[in-house]
Amino acid sequence: RIKISKLDEMYQVMNETELDDIREDIFAAGLEEQMKSGASLGRISLDSSIALVNNMMQDCLPRIYSLFSSTIGIEITAEAAALLEEVRLIILCANYLLTDDCSVGETPSIPEAI
Repeated sequence: RIKISKLDEMYQVMNETELDDIREDIFAAGLEEQMKSGASLGRISLDSSIALVNNMMQDCLPRIYSLFSSTIGIEITAEAAALLEEVRLIILCANYLLTDDCSVGETPSIPEAI
């Protein structure tokens, strides 16, 4: 999912296009469904899943630091946009993994098993 999103983001930046509202809604609904399914599976082996998400973020951090360390300013190239999308998706993965779905009006919280 992260690789596809990175490629899509790079394509959009290179072609200077943006998602229309309908495609954006479809993308968001599909993403949420996939994240919920992945989080349910990830909770089966929570230690391994958290370690994997942590490793993925650790791989991104040096590139993020180098992106923001420029004193000239940040130029959003296709690669930079893809990197930011990758970090956003990793954070979403961690969020879905660590919180339960509470569609009954309750506040999402970290499961007691963690």
